[in-house]
Amino acid sequence: MDILFLSKCYFIGLLSTLGLGPIFILTFNRAAVYGFIIGLFTGFGAAFSDGLLFAFGMMGVLAFLAASKNFILILDLIGGVFLLILGINSFRKKIQVENGAAPIKSGQNLFFVPVKAFLMSFINPMNIAFFAFWSMKVLPQDASFLHYRELLEGSGFVFLGTLSGLSLVSFAASFLGLAITPKGLERVSKITGMIFVAIGIYLFWDFGSKLLAY
Repeated sequence: MDILFLSKCYFIGLLSTLGLGPIFILTFNRAAVYGFIIGLFTGFGAAFSDGLLFAFGMMGVLAFLAASKNFILILDLIGGVFLLILGINSFRKKIQVENGAAPIKSGQNLFFVPVKAFLMSFINPMNIAFFAFWSMKVLPQDASFLHYRELLEGSGFVFLGTLSGLSLVSFAASFLGLAITPKGLERVSKITGMIFVAIGIYLFWDFGSKLLAY
């Protein structure tokens, strides 16, 4: 077991959570509105996606796909639709607060929460580019490939890095949610919805501009 390699993998996962992207925003919003457990399950789905993307990157798949214009075009369209749906749903949900946080029955399901986070992370073009770049950077200088055991271990540590970062986000956001009034929680949800709609519109614009450039 190469401790340096695994440490790099862990910090790649941690690094992926630092940008204020859709997953960071989604995790923060869910933890603030619905509590730490929902935020943690969101982080679990995103972390599983990151580990998988890292494995694909190490195998060279992402580098090939990231260079494909058609692939990025499809991702822009799918990602735009997905984010618009999430954003619109954020406006439609009615939040009922119990003991400082909204209960799970207010619109969150412990099975679908990580699934949604996984899909959002897995089809995000920026996330794909991130792991296509960094996954190849952690290869030892004298290595051109990894054995499956090393690949599995590296992906596992990326998973742990992402989950650690998003767990901290969930923990902080859940405490913030306890201090916010019910109206404040609804505002947080609506602001998150606006951000998702804005990112979705941007992806549609990117899709349209690339389509016209063909």
